[in-house]
Amino acid sequence: MSRTLTDLHNSLMAQLERLGDEDLAPEELEAEIRRSHSMGVLAKPIIDNARLALDVSRHFEDTLDADRKPPKMLEAD
Repeated sequence: MSRTLTDLHNSLMAQLERLGDEDLAPEELEAEIRRSHSMGVLAKPIIDNARLALDVSRHFEDTLDADRKPPKMLEAD
């Protein structure tokens, strides 16, 4: 299981596509809505944590080595 922000983004976009599936039966749509809510609840602290890491990185940008990499959680593929 990958754990990058890109993976989170892809999962959220895939869920959005499932919600837009017009062929879903009402009970299937209800299940997707519940799943979407759960994903949103779980994604929020992950995104907030990444935002905090980015803010800290920006704050200390002037004091860091030019060769220093950003925190691993902020790396993109």
